Amino acid sequence: MQSPINQAQFQELRELLDEEFDSLIMAYLNDSRIRMQTVLTAYEQNDNSKGYEAIHSLKGASANLGATTLAEHCLKLQMECKAGRLRNSDVLIQTIQEELNRVNEYLNTHLT
Repeated sequence: MQSPINQAQFQELRELLDEEFDSLIMAYLNDSRIRMQTVLTAYEQNDNSKGYEAIHSLKGASANLGATTLAEHCLKLQMECKAGRLRNSDVLIQTIQEELNRVNEYLNTHLT
Protein backbone atom coordinates (compact mmCIF):
# COMPACT_ATOMS: atom_id res chain seq x y z
CA MET A 1 0.00 0.00 0.00
CA GLN A 2 1.23 3.46 -0.87
CA SER A 3 2.33 5.77 1.93
CA PRO A 4 -0.22 8.43 2.87
CA ILE A 5 2.62 10.98 3.04
CA ASN A 6 4.91 12.29 0.31
CA GLN A 7 8.26 11.10 1.68
CA ALA A 8 10.42 13.80 0.07
CA GLN A 9 8.21 16.62 1.30
CA PHE A 10 7.96 15.08 4.77
CA GLN A 11 11.75 14.69 5.06
CA GLU A 12 12.33 18.23 3.83
CA LEU A 13 9.94 19.55 6.48
CA ARG A 14 11.66 17.46 9.16
CA GLU A 15 15.06 18.90 8.20
CA LEU A 16 13.71 22.44 7.97
CA LEU A 17 12.01 22.40 11.38
CA ASP A 18 14.57 20.23 13.16
CA GLU A 19 13.71 20.35 16.87
CA GLU A 20 10.28 21.90 16.25
CA PHE A 21 9.20 19.05 13.98
CA ASP A 22 7.59 16.88 16.66
CA SER A 23 5.69 19.89 18.01
CA LEU A 24 4.29 20.53 14.55
CA ILE A 25 3.23 16.90 14.18
CA MET A 26 1.55 16.89 17.59
CA ALA A 27 -0.29 20.12 16.73
CA TYR A 28 -1.44 18.61 13.43
CA LEU A 29 -2.67 15.43 15.13
CA ASN A 30 -4.71 17.46 17.61
CA ASP A 31 -5.95 20.02 15.10
CA SER A 32 -6.90 17.44 12.47
CA ARG A 33 -9.06 15.60 14.99
CA ILE A 34 -10.85 18.84 15.92
CA ARG A 35 -11.31 19.85 12.26
CA MET A 36 -12.74 16.45 11.36
CA GLN A 37 -15.17 16.62 14.27
CA THR A 38 -16.24 20.07 13.08
CA VAL A 39 -16.86 18.65 9.59
CA LEU A 40 -19.02 15.90 11.08
CA THR A 41 -20.98 18.42 13.14
CA ALA A 42 -21.42 20.62 10.07
CA TYR A 43 -22.67 17.58 8.14
CA GLU A 44 -25.22 16.78 10.85
CA GLN A 45 -26.39 20.41 10.91
CA ASN A 46 -26.21 20.79 7.11
CA ASP A 47 -23.95 23.82 7.68
CA ASN A 48 -22.00 24.19 4.44
CA SER A 49 -20.18 27.30 5.65
CA LYS A 50 -18.85 25.65 8.81
CA GLY A 51 -17.94 22.53 6.82
CA TYR A 52 -16.11 24.62 4.23
CA GLU A 53 -14.01 26.44 6.83
CA ALA A 54 -13.04 23.27 8.69
CA ILE A 55 -12.19 21.23 5.60
CA HIS A 56 -10.27 24.16 4.10
CA SER A 57 -8.07 24.30 7.20
CA LEU A 58 -7.56 20.53 7.20
CA LYS A 59 -6.69 20.61 3.49
CA GLY A 60 -4.01 23.27 3.96
CA ALA A 61 -2.40 21.66 6.97
CA SER A 62 -2.41 18.25 5.28
CA ALA A 63 -0.88 19.62 2.08
CA ASN A 64 1.90 21.27 4.09
CA LEU A 65 2.82 17.91 5.64
CA GLY A 66 2.78 16.09 2.33
CA ALA A 67 -0.52 14.28 2.85
CA THR A 68 -1.42 14.91 -0.77
CA THR A 69 -4.18 12.31 -1.17
CA LEU A 70 -5.92 13.60 1.95
CA ALA A 71 -5.57 17.18 0.71
CA GLU A 72 -7.11 16.18 -2.64
CA HIS A 73 -10.11 14.59 -0.92
CA CYS A 74 -10.48 17.67 1.26
CA LEU A 75 -10.50 19.87 -1.83
CA LYS A 76 -13.35 17.80 -3.28
CA LEU A 77 -15.36 18.22 -0.08
CA GLN A 78 -14.53 21.90 0.00
CA MET A 79 -16.04 22.26 -3.48
CA GLU A 80 -19.12 20.30 -2.38
CA CYS A 81 -19.57 22.66 0.58
CA LYS A 82 -19.18 25.68 -1.67
CA ALA A 83 -21.90 24.25 -3.93
CA GLY A 84 -24.18 23.66 -0.92
CA ARG A 85 -23.97 19.86 -1.16
CA LEU A 86 -22.34 18.92 2.15
CA ARG A 87 -25.41 16.91 3.12
CA ASN A 88 -24.91 14.67 0.06
CA SER A 89 -21.22 14.02 0.79
CA ASP A 90 -21.37 11.20 3.31
CA VAL A 91 -19.25 8.83 1.17
CA LEU A 92 -16.59 11.52 0.63
CA ILE A 93 -16.55 12.33 4.34
CA GLN A 94 -16.03 8.63 5.11
CA THR A 95 -13.16 8.54 2.61
CA ILE A 96 -11.58 11.58 4.27
CA GLN A 97 -11.91 10.01 7.71
CA GLU A 98 -10.23 6.81 6.52
CA GLU A 99 -7.37 8.68 4.84
CA LEU A 100 -6.95 10.93 7.88
CA ASN A 101 -6.65 7.82 10.05
CA ARG A 102 -3.92 6.50 7.71
CA VAL A 103 -2.08 9.83 7.85
CA ASN A 104 -2.33 10.07 11.63
CA GLU A 105 -1.13 6.50 12.10
CA TYR A 106 1.84 7.23 9.87
CA LEU A 107 2.66 10.44 11.76
CA ASN A 108 2.42 8.73 15.13
CA THR A 109 4.95 6.12 14.04
CA HIS A 110 7.36 8.76 12.69
CA LEU A 111 7.67 11.01 15.70
CA THR A 112 11.30 11.20 16.80
